[in-house]
Amino acid sequence: MSYYFPFGETVKSLVQEDRTPKKVFVLGVYASAVHARWMNGSSIKCHALAVASEPRIFWDGNPKEAAEIISRIKIPQEMGTLEPADEKFNGPSAKVLDEHILAPLGFTRKDAWLCDLLPETRLNDGQINAIKNKYDTDREKYGLNEVTVPKRPSRFCNSKRCEEIVAELEESKAELLVLLGDIPIKQFLNVVANVNYKSLQEYKERYGYGIPTDVTINGKQIKVLPLAHPRQIGGLGSHSNNWYNAHQEWELNRCHHKRSMITIEEALRIALEAHEGQKDLDGNPVILHPMAVALAGRNRQEQIAGLLHDVVEDTDFTFDDLLQRGVDENIVDTLRLLTHSKDMTYEEYVKRIVASGNDVAIHVKYNDLCHNLNRGRAGGHMKQVAKHEKALAIIEPHIKEM
Repeated sequence: MSYYFPFGETVKSLVQEDRTPKKVFVLGVYASAVHARWMNGSSIKCHALAVASEPRIFWDGNPKEAAEIISRIKIPQEMGTLEPADEKFNGPSAKVLDEHILAPLGFTRKDAWLCDLLPETRLNDGQINAIKNKYDTDREKYGLNEVTVPKRPSRFCNSKRCEEIVAELEESKAELLVLLGDIPIKQFLNVVANVNYKSLQEYKERYGYGIPTDVTINGKQIKVLPLAHPRQIGGLGSHSNNWYNAHQEWELNRCHHKRSMITIEEALRIALEAHEGQKDLDGNPVILHPMAVALAGRNRQEQIAGLLHDVVEDTDFTFDDLLQRGVDENIVDTLRLLTHSKDMTYEEYVKRIVASGNDVAIHVKYNDLCHNLNRGRAGGHMKQVAKHEKALAIIEPHIKEM
């Protein structure tokens, strides 16, 4: 059965498009909509009218995309015009998800499999009243469609839908399941698993807020992390200050913990992800070079910096990305020194590392040059060999003094 928005757009089911294995599975409640501001001349007839399904699950409200979607909707000239609603009405939950849930956990959107109990838009009381008072009054006069999008239900997920979500969870290969708010706990987790809590409050009292626990679903163990709903986390509309504050505290603690506790294994995962598919001059995987530099490191800091020393210079990763993934701030500062800026010569770049007095950066660069020399000579890349020999002559005396 098809459901229709004001002015004729049909409701679409939103599901995860990228079906490759992911690290985290996020389960929300129901899909939101694209909201338009309805103008009548220079006056606003409705600040935010739901007029179309979002283009994808947990859409971020991109204004250009919103404008394109809304421009395709036909509205009688006498009824005014539609334009994108204020940013707070389009994609607020997605922004909270990206910045305040995935990032503190060390993930980005590409690491996440996204799902809702109900993968379609439903109307809340505010939307129903807007349609009744603004749209329905002139609907018959202009031959417009009846709005048939159902009202937001009390139950979003039946047993069949629970089975579908379990199948998606297994397909995702995710090791962490994040539940957003009370409803996924009550209507999904309590159906598919034997747990001793029925709400986020009960979970918090038993285990603490933001602490994952092991749960068995369909015979397989997975880490489950119940968190507040994005509305609570982002302080959006009507929300609880208690949950807002609890999440703020978790987020601060999580970021501090990750920045002080990154392991060599975590650094290797970042390097593997960053350099995936890259080949060196001899056709070998690029990742072999940072691994060799790391193996020559004398301690944890040098090993982590060795693994990551080319990530910003040679990939799309930024220093902020590394901080969000939990890399220590002092190591990121070292990586800033090790990243060759295009506005200086290679010799100037090496001299800058030496002048910094940063022991870790100097040793990592020394290890980097030694490995580059060895593979350059083996591959017959004499131009590269000459460059690295010159750089090594600058840095080697300082290594001997340390």
